[in-house]
Amino acid sequence: MTRIRHPVKRHRRGQCNLVVLELHLKHNTLRYVTSKTFFNYLEIISMLNASGIKCTALTKGVLPLELSEFSQDNEYGITLISLNEAFREIIEPGAASYTDRISRLRELHDRGCKTWVSIEPYPTPNIIEQDFNEILKAVSFVDKIIFGRMNYSAEISKYKDHKVFYNELSDNVINFCNKNGIDYHIKEGTQTLLKASA
Repeated sequence: MTRIRHPVKRHRRGQCNLVVLELHLKHNTLRYVTSKTFFNYLEIISMLNASGIKCTALTKGVLPLELSEFSQDNEYGITLISLNEAFREIIEPGAASYTDRISRLRELHDRGCKTWVSIEPYPTPNIIEQDFNEILKAVSFVDKIIFGRMNYSAEISKYKDHKVFYNELSDNVINFCNKNGIDYHIKEGTQTLLKASA
């Protein structure tokens, strides 16, 4: 069983159903929407699209297939920090399984939708040991990958080589995306300049 040894924001079952609409000048973002509440927002997305406003959705849930019927300018993404379901149960209780998230995102991609994945906040090996390349392979079909480190955790700083770790993974993302024709964004503070050892 996966063990977490640091304080983590935990959501009680059902609290992952919170939806936040962020209004931007050029488009709207729906963040952290689960499949249980997403259907309530399909009408909102439809109305925004009818007014020529692009929507971007990010979820820890399962995206509804109905999204493929909306504007092709919209972008649909999932949060994915592991493929380990035992870890997900601890870090994201109440959220959809990683397999279900990825499967539905692929279906939307296959229907011509713009898809992306947010691999953040990505944990260090002292929190969970996992094969980062397997995560990248699982989402190799997406149009964009966003990668970011885990912040605000004492456990991250306790990991001796956390800066080197995140630099190496950032390089992995960049190389993987360049090789596969995928857009990418490395979140600020994830890559750092390291001082040369004397």
